Amino acid sequence: MFYLKDDLRERIEETNGEWKVVNDGTRFSKDELLKELEQNPERFSPNVILRGLYQETILPNIAFIGGGGETAYWLQLKSLFEHYKVPFPVLVLRNSFLLVEEKWKAQMSKLNFTIEDFFCLSRTWSINWF
Repeated sequence: MFYLKDDLRERIEETNGEWKVVNDGTRFSKDELLKELEQNPERFSPNVILRGLYQETILPNIAFIGGGGETAYWLQLKSLFEHYKVPFPVLVLRNSFLLVEEKWKAQMSKLNFTIEDFFCLSRTWSINWF
């Protein structure tokens, strides 16, 4: 989690039962942190691991439509959703395309590579060179 206050946005780290705001010096015991969270929830922001869970808790979705990288990221979160009993959205891979400039096509040909060597493409897909 990140702690937000005024112009500050810093990571919260736990060490030996004490939570510290990195580069700020603010420290919380468990009880103080829970009290701060209850009294000032706007001061807390999820990190990348919790962002999807946070989003789906606040505004649930039936499906998440994303690219390959986004979908792979979401797949890593499935067990986190199960642990917190938050419904996991259906993942839908959106259509993508790639533009390959003529100079890159020439370089790949020179090195005896094809576009298929770089990307897993189905034979039913068409490749357009620009």
